[in-house]
This record gives sequence, C-alpha cells and structure tokens, in this order.
Amino acid sequence: MKKKFSINKFFFKISIFFVLGLVVFFLLPFIINLNAYKNKLEVEFSSILNSQVKIDGAVEYSITLGPRIIVDTIVIENDSEESLTGNINTVEISINPIEILTQTFNLKKIKFINGSLSLPINFVDGLINGKNNKFNNLQFENLDIKIFNNRSDFQLDGNSGSLITENNQLVASEVYEI
Repeated sequence: MKKKFSINKFFFKISIFFVLGLVVFFLLPFIINLNAYKNKLEVEFSSILNSQVKIDGAVEYSITLGPRIIVDTIVIENDSEESLTGNINTVEISINPIEILTQTFNLKKIKFINGSLSLPINFVDGLINGKNNKFNNLQFENLDIKIFNNRSDFQLDGNSGSLITENNQLVASEVYEI
C-alpha cells in the first residue's frame, strides 16, 4: 500500500526545521567563548579610534534589545599628548550573530556607556568632516567628554547623545546632559 503524501505533515516538518534553525542561530553565540576574540576587537577598536585600545573586562553576547556584544571596561591610551584617551565602562556593539561565527566584527553601531574621553580638537574635526568616521551610529550615555587643543580645553560632564553618519559624513548629532 502506498503512503499518502500529506501536505500538512510536510509543512509541519519544514516549520520545525525552520524554528530549530532560528534557535541555533541565536543561541550558538552563547556557546562560543567571546573572550577569545579580545585581541581582534582591540585591533578593530584601535583602528576606529586611531588610538591604542585595551579591553580589561569580559566580552559577552546578549540578545536583549537585539543581538549584540557587550564589552566591559576598555582603556584608550596613546603616547602622544594630542591623541584620544579615556576609559569606557561598557561598550555595546550591535551585530549580526553570523559575524561571531565568521569572526568579522562590523563595528558600525556602537554605544559607549559610562566613562570619560579626552578628544583632541582635530579628532572632533575629523568626525565632522568624515576623516574619522568608521561607524554609522555612535551613541553614548553618561559620558564625560573633554575636547582640547594645545591652548585650551572644555569639559562636558555626564552627557548622552548620538552621532549618525552616512557616506563618512556626519548627518545628525544630538548631545544632551543627564
């Protein structure tokens, strides 16, 4: 006797396969030890910020509010007095989970939370004019920012905001004090 083809069973099996694929897609990064990628992330951050970056804390994966990597405590150092320096307590990087598997981190959407940065005026000028824009969306929350040149400086304490770029040009910015 021939088995009768059931369209319902076929779509049920396809949907089970699809759901299992999604579960693996979002949960597999939890199994991978992201601390092994610290050096790669340090190189990527150093390239974006044009300064030496060291990750002192843990690197974790989170799916709350979208898949992202959370980096605890980065220190930005430089030998030159006219360079970007500071420390950030938490950095959130929005990613596609496939980037973890392929080890190609796209640091285009970054959020700095709690910390301080000292920015030379030429770095800020580069952000505005597209020379330092290696990201599409940079957000910051409760960040102390000091902007300086060789003659003067000014301090912005406890600020939040965002910088949005398109084609390496600043298209929108917002800064507000908490």
